Amino acid sequence: MPKYNKINIVFCLFLIACIVFLIIAPFVLLPKINKAYSFDSIEKNNTFLELWEIDTFEGGTNSRSKFLENTAVMFEQKNGGVYIIVRNLSLPQAILMLQQDAIPDLVSFGVGVGDYIKAYTKELNISTSIRKSVLNSAKLNNKLLALPWCMGGYVWCGFNDINNLKESRVGVAVENNIPPKTENKSIIRYNTQYDAYKDFLSNNYDVLLGSQRDYFRLNNKVSLGAIEKCNFKFNNSYTDLVQYIAITTTNLNNISPCQNFIQFLIEDNIQKRLTNIGMFSVCEKPIYKGTNYAEFENNIMQITNILNAFTEIEEIKEKQNNYN
Repeated sequence: MPKYNKINIVFCLFLIACIVFLIIAPFVLLPKINKAYSFDSIEKNNTFLELWEIDTFEGGTNSRSKFLENTAVMFEQKNGGVYIIVRNLSLPQAILMLQQDAIPDLVSFGVGVGDYIKAYTKELNISTSIRKSVLNSAKLNNKLLALPWCMGGYVWCGFNDINNLKESRVGVAVENNIPPKTENKSIIRYNTQYDAYKDFLSNNYDVLLGSQRDYFRLNNKVSLGAIEKCNFKFNNSYTDLVQYIAITTTNLNNISPCQNFIQFLIEDNIQKRLTNIGMFSVCEKPIYKGTNYAEFENNIMQITNILNAFTEIEEIKEKQNNYN
C-alpha cells in the first residue's frame, strides 16, 4: 500500500476519534465538572451578603460605599467563606426595590431612610464602644435596630467675622436633612449642599451653614491658595448627619455573619480609617489628633441631640418645610 494512503487512513481514523470524543465528552465529563464546581456547591461552602449603601447627605462621591467595600475585603480575608457585595443606591432606587420585595442582608443608611426600612430590621445585641448619645439615636421603642458607624456635623463658614450670626445672611441647604436652627438676619435656602457652597464662594451671602464636606472643601482651597482664609464656628449641640447600618436579611443563617461584619465595622482599627474619607468616628476615641479636623471632632464628640434614625418621613418633611 502506498505510503500516502497509510497516512490518509491514520488521519481519517484520528479525525473520527476526535469527533466521537467531542460527541461523548459533554455527557461524560460535564456532570462530573458540575458536581465539583456547581453553584449549589459554592453556595453551600460560602455565604454571600448583600449590603445596600444609601447616601442621603454629602460625604464625597461614593466615598462611604468605597469605604464599605474596602472594609468588606478586610473582613472577608479574616472570615473565609463570607463575601459581601456592596451596592450603592439612591433612596428612590432603594424604595423601588423594597416594593419589589428585593430585601438585602444589610442596609447602610442616612437621614430619611430609617422609616422605610424599620419593618425589616432585626434587633441587635452587639458589644460596642459607641458613644451613648449616638447609640441612642439608633433605638426605636427601646430596641437597638441599627448601629451608627460614622457621622458628620454642621459648621458655620465665613470669610469675615462669623461671631455675630444675627446680622448675617446665612445660606442653608435643606435637602434630605434638617439643619440646626440659627438666629440670623435672613436665610437663603438651597436644594443641595453643593449649590449652597458654590453660591458662598461667589459671595452671594455672608455665612454658609455647611457640613464636614464643606469644611474639607474650604480647608483644601486655603491650602492650595485659592482663597486667603476662612473662619469656622462649629456646632456642638445637634446633628442628623449620621450613617447607620442595620440587619434586614430574610435568611436566618445570615444573621450571625451580618452581626460579625457590623462588629468589625466599629472596631477601633476600622474607625481610624474614617480619616481617609473625612468622616468622624462614632466611638469614644478621637481619630483626628493633631490635624485640622481635631477641633471639629472635639465639638462633634460633645453633641447629645441627634435625630433618631427611624424618624417618620412625614415628620422630617414637616420640619424641612417649616425650617427658617
